[in-house]
Amino acid sequence: YTNILMVIIAMVLLSGCITTDQSLRVDISPVKPVTEITQDKYILGGDDVISVTTERHPEFTGVVIITRSGRPSFPDKTDPTFMTLPFWKELQLTGISEDRLEQEITEKLKKYLYEPRVTVSIVQYGSKKYYVVGEVLKPGRYAMKGGSTTLMEAIFEAGLPTPYASLRRARIIVPGSKKAISKKVNLYTLIYKGDLKQNLTLEPGDIVYV
Repeated sequence: YTNILMVIIAMVLLSGCITTDQSLRVDISPVKPVTEITQDKYILGGDDVISVTTERHPEFTGVVIITRSGRPSFPDKTDPTFMTLPFWKELQLTGISEDRLEQEITEKLKKYLYEPRVTVSIVQYGSKKYYVVGEVLKPGRYAMKGGSTTLMEAIFEAGLPTPYASLRRARIIVPGSKKAISKKVNLYTLIYKGDLKQNLTLEPGDIVYV
């Protein structure tokens, strides 16, 4: 009799678990993909160096140095065909992104080629500069390698602070036409405590003083 009673109790408990699972069943809809954050595009300027590659056409491929006036300059041993293309006199190379310039060159080359495939890439950054001075291992002038640079990226680029640096008294100096603006930043909490509020975005011409 005891064994029969225990079997009955076990069956009741199992049936209760099954009922509970069914009552808690929830339909889960597929997770929607997170929209990718669009980063600021790098805008070309004077002293940048770009590579123009036309697929299957080496004569329309080469390196272009962008002058501060926005005009092209070509390194030695550039293919004459590439260097003397008429549209170089028409293109303004500064103030636009590399993909926009890629589209414009593609349209120009349609006069000479059937469905040209052009790729424009940055070989050397030079137009947007910032400065890191004071107690860092490598003080000097640095080029931004994208649309913007953060304070943390600038400090790492400069080799990190020296042991003599006053990390809590660092400043970002923003030059102005009338008066420079000085912003106090705490590198100690940024580097050692991950305080992202201190990780300010640098603009071209800004000076980080440690």
